[in-house]
Amino acid sequence: MAAKLGQPAEAQYQLGHSYGYGWSLERWTNDSPEERELNKAASRAWFRLAAEQGHADAQFYLSRMLPNAKESLFWLRKAASQGHAEAQCNLGKIYLWSWDQQAFNYLEAIFWLQKAAAQGHAEAKRELGLWYSDEFMVPKDLNELRHWVREKQEKEAKSDLKEEPSSL
Repeated sequence: MAAKLGQPAEAQYQLGHSYGYGWSLERWTNDSPEERELNKAASRAWFRLAAEQGHADAQFYLSRMLPNAKESLFWLRKAASQGHAEAQCNLGKIYLWSWDQQAFNYLEAIFWLQKAAAQGHAEAKRELGLWYSDEFMVPKDLNELRHWVREKQEKEAKSDLKEEPSSL
């Protein structure tokens, strides 16, 4: 099987989904807690293989399955940087709504939400609409806001995102 040989990433991604839904290659699995945990572990393993090959959907789903927040954010950023709209929206919301002062970053939030909204992502549009309304803390000078968002976009375009998580 191609997925077990380390290629292609799409086959590995599909296997990740199959195990995630409780389907194994041998049979439909029962719904015991033990089998659910085994399927989750198998799903994470297949998603990781595909994610490491640059598969954006696998990166997104892997980010949602990991208990380590730092590693999860690493994979979410990878998917978002490849144009995955749901990952972009989620990343924007993390920066926007985080109660952790280190994670809150208004410019990052707007940057990622705008990218997702430009692809038609409804939730990203809603989040932007809330922040652009009078109910929230939006700078009165939207031209200044646009300037900083554009500067962030230019910086992001120059970055090749080669950072690696410290503990994989």
